[in-house]
Amino acid sequence: MPPNPYQQPQPPRRNGWLIGGLAAGLVVLLIGGAIVTWVVFGSSAPYASFGDCEELLAEDVLDGVPGAEGSSVEQADTIDGADIDEANFQEGQECQAAGDLDNPYGTDETLVNVFMYWHATETEEEDYSKVQRDLGRTLDEFEETFQIDFAEDGGTAASADTNAEFEMRESSTGDGGHVVLANDPDDELGFLHENGVWATSAFTTRNLEVYVTYSGTSDVSAEEHLEIAADLGDAVHRQVSRTVETE
Repeated sequence: MPPNPYQQPQPPRRNGWLIGGLAAGLVVLLIGGAIVTWVVFGSSAPYASFGDCEELLAEDVLDGVPGAEGSSVEQADTIDGADIDEANFQEGQECQAAGDLDNPYGTDETLVNVFMYWHATETEEEDYSKVQRDLGRTLDEFEETFQIDFAEDGGTAASADTNAEFEMRESSTGDGGHVVLANDPDDELGFLHENGVWATSAFTTRNLEVYVTYSGTSDVSAEEHLEIAADLGDAVHRQVSRTVETE
């Protein structure tokens, strides 16, 4: 079983949430001289890869993020779905931006992580709803792990037997998703950023599953983390649409 996505600093499990409400469209692609008809949501061709970290976290993206201005960017890891039991994706990568990439989780550091999972679309009948369902299942597992229960439309929740608090909002980024905040002031959960606060914008866009996490310094409030992560998710989605090639 892959690790749960929200357990910073570990990479996300690729499981998803059916957002629904998108009209099916028809895209005709010319691939290798053969015509392939894809039935997809949003009338958009699938992405051929998950893109380049330096383009996804470009300077103009990070310049508007408190504490992340001038951060170094690297591809911290790549993930082969074939190496993970029950993986529903083919390939994944982690992009990381921090002032000190040797110690990105320190209390004086601002950290931006982007985990992206690429799902193959191989048949005419396949659409992007499976990717969205994977995202939703990950949120379900997150709630089970911390014994919390968000309302369907989000809200706040407390973790059993701890002072940790969580908040979730629905998001319209990409094909839809959610933004989750974790505030663990007493470090009771043990594996989060040393400041005890992080927020993740989780969304799908076509055949990509994306988790964008922001962990700021102690002078950035929990509520600000939530807003910053939501804005970062939007910015990364724009970079995907601008820079990642389609099949």
